[in-house]
Amino acid sequence: MLARLIFSSRAAMILALALTIVVSALPVPAGSVLPTFAQQDRVTFPETGKTVSGRFLEYWRTHGGLRQQGYPLSEEMQERSDTDGKLYSVQYFERAVFELHPDNAPPNDVLLSCSAASATGKSTLMPHRLK
Repeated sequence: MLARLIFSSRAAMILALALTIVVSALPVPAGSVLPTFAQQDRVTFPETGKTVSGRFLEYWRTHGGLRQQGYPLSEEMQERSDTDGKLYSVQYFERAVFELHPDNAPPNDVLLSCSAASATGKSTLMPHRLK
């Protein structure tokens, strides 16, 4: 029984590793941000028509990019925090909301909260409504 459990655990780990390798090898969809954009200071995504720039773009690139954060759903804007009542620059993405805290040292100057898409498990990317 113990041998079967150990084999099952090992098989599950190997399967998870294999799936990770396969997913990371998948091609990036046409029109998506490719490495040729690496030197640009601002990127406009044709999928949503939204632009990411400055510190948010730097953070997006170094913290998972398209696969982890998703496409931008808004432009950068000012919002008042429910927590401390201060105004912060924010930008909404498919799987996170970036909030800029310039008083914090990088990488803690960009703080994240869950977006509606990640909280509900439903995508909010609707290209026909965003154009």
